[in-house]
Amino acid sequence: PDEVIIGDGDDDQANGSLVIPSSVSLEFTLILFIEGHEGSTFGQKTQHQHKTYITMVLRPGYPLECGLEIKSYRGGNSISKNDVESCIRAIRVTAQECLENGEEACLSCCMAAMSAWQDCADETRQLEQIKQNEADECRRLCEISRVKEDAADIEWISGGILVDRKSTFQAHIARIVCEDDVNRALDKLRSNTKISRATHNMYAYRFTEIIKDGEAEKKVLKHDNDDDGEDCAGSRMAQLLAMRGDDGVLVVVSRWSGGVKLGPKRFAHITNVARELLEQCEDGGLLEKRAN
Repeated sequence: PDEVIIGDGDDDQANGSLVIPSSVSLEFTLILFIEGHEGSTFGQKTQHQHKTYITMVLRPGYPLECGLEIKSYRGGNSISKNDVESCIRAIRVTAQECLENGEEACLSCCMAAMSAWQDCADETRQLEQIKQNEADECRRLCEISRVKEDAADIEWISGGILVDRKSTFQAHIARIVCEDDVNRALDKLRSNTKISRATHNMYAYRFTEIIKDGEAEKKVLKHDNDDDGEDCAGSRMAQLLAMRGDDGVLVVVSRWSGGVKLGPKRFAHITNVARELLEQCEDGGLLEKRAN
């Protein structure tokens, strides 16, 4: 033919078709980029690291006598060689099919390359997510191991489970003698996956610390509590410890909410499971007997 039409060919101006003489070679470059970097504010050199450039040429006789050819291609430093080669294979296969059918190949080859690029990008994201999940799990296990090692001298005792309208309550108790014990004990308890996923882990503690003042010793009662989102629960647990006169103890109550509001009844459950476990530990000799 005397000329080649690239596009719809019905109306050159209306449909954006391009008419070129058959004796002229036409080159164009397809730029593929990693999603998220196309509009980046990085420098020009940095932007190229996330792009792949594929230059294609239409030689005289295209598309009946010869097909679309790849002149050159290059990927940025951050682009996998296999990803670029997948796009090149997709273009070559599509170009050969178009040549055999006597069809225009520009748009088809670009679409094939973009499809292959997207498949590679999806696979890369999946692999990166798997690696990230594995790294996160490794860090989590290492942290659990570290916490358990740091708190090897602390033992938690868990009580029975109370269930009311799909909400579950459970108390836990540990012996403590200082604030450092409190922090290490809480970290150890929270390293338990089930407990860490509780809706609330409210707690209260109470212990007597002996402070030396020269040759004299002074006893200081230290106590505190935390609601963990369950308003007033921590203070009620602290009040329970104070009324009982407990010393050297940290009590935690975990609540897994079932979606049904319990109203004031939830405070009774929190206090009751804590009291029952304190009494059981005292009767079993796991806590010191309180002074009468």
